[in-house]
Amino acid sequence: MMTGCCLALLFTGCKTGTSSETSNIATAKSITTIKQSNTTIPSYKTTDITDIVFKKTGSMELTLDVLQPTRRKFSKNPVIVLIHGGAWVSGDKASDLDMLLPAINVMRSKGYAVVSTNYRLATSSVKFPLPVIDCADAVRWCVKNAAEYDFDTSKMGICGASAGGYLSLMAGLAPETFTEDNDLKGIGYELRYIIDVCGPAVLDINKTTVQSEYAKETLSYFMGGSPEKKPAAYQKANPMNYLNPSAPGLLIIHGKDDNTVPFEQSQLLYNEAQKMKMDARLIGVNNAGHSFEPSGNTPVEPSLLEIFSTISDFIESKSK
Repeated sequence: MMTGCCLALLFTGCKTGTSSETSNIATAKSITTIKQSNTTIPSYKTTDITDIVFKKTGSMELTLDVLQPTRRKFSKNPVIVLIHGGAWVSGDKASDLDMLLPAINVMRSKGYAVVSTNYRLATSSVKFPLPVIDCADAVRWCVKNAAEYDFDTSKMGICGASAGGYLSLMAGLAPETFTEDNDLKGIGYELRYIIDVCGPAVLDINKTTVQSEYAKETLSYFMGGSPEKKPAAYQKANPMNYLNPSAPGLLIIHGKDDNTVPFEQSQLLYNEAQKMKMDARLIGVNNAGHSFEPSGNTPVEPSLLEIFSTISDFIESKSK
């Protein structure tokens, strides 16, 4: 799999470091302002704020990072919520910064804030829908704290790869469905877009022609049982059941040689979105496996540079 450092070389000037600063965002702001398009825009140091507790579940504290824009272009910053992958059992809020780092850094240079969040990983006691609820609550936290962090949550979207792609679909398509009793309950949100990178879209693998034993085992653990044992839960967990004409814009990107989450899943999701007359786009990446690693000696097509440019253009088009 190509590392974040290799991917970062695709964009000149990408920075991979983040600050450990955890104080209030006010400490990061400067007293200077800049003029742009006749609008006074506050300027501040690009200090990232890490490990912010956005919710507590029992004795567990769930945290997120606010990655500031590296260039201030708006009076309020559009927001990209980033959901990490890891088969629902591993990874954290820094995981997919590697895979998607070039696109993230480009958007930060264009004035966007990135909120990268943790969620409860699947265990013997943590099953669907808890990780979905956590991701939806991270979005709700952005709305609740918009004024403090200079967020423009009217221009907000969600993005994730692999398991993070699935969680992005669920949190983006069903914002009112997945909640639990806490101080974030009742906070509504509307997203402009969802970016699903090689995420599972058909939870009942038995209904697809291309199957992955690894995916079956992983899904069964995440769901707490097989589709035969928990049919109602699988129906509730199926992203395609939440597609609708008024859903956010949807960008799906998937390697055609993916042996972990077969490309067919994204094709089925896209076909269903088309039936719903949704604003949806599917990019199948030739010669690419699950994380866009080359599946042979032939370069991936479109190239990684083109993929990241597409993501950037899509976000900008949906944030106008």
